[in-house]
Amino acid sequence: MTAHRYLYLVLIVALLMIGYLIAYAGRKDTPGRQVGHERLLAAASGINLLLVLIAVIFKPPGVTPLVKVSWSLGAFVGLIAAIVAVAPIARSALRTRQSRLSR
Repeated sequence: MTAHRYLYLVLIVALLMIGYLIAYAGRKDTPGRQVGHERLLAAASGINLLLVLIAVIFKPPGVTPLVKVSWSLGAFVGLIAAIVAVAPIARSALRTRQSRLSR
């Protein structure tokens, strides 16, 4: 994470998602909720996917001749994890949207 300092945003968004899910699990009703549960999680997961995808595509140059930045296993594992995180939430959000449109 030293090459792409903005990847700390991925960590922060993930921690916010966990905090939201903990808070959401503790409440039975959510009065005044403007944004749907699925949409909020889909948006946060989409942001994480976008940031990870940018980090994989735009590989920074090495800082010094001794430090080489390459696409290693960790970059692809992070990208796969971001895709796996966004896929079920996006699918659920699309199903909800399609059911609302068919009414």
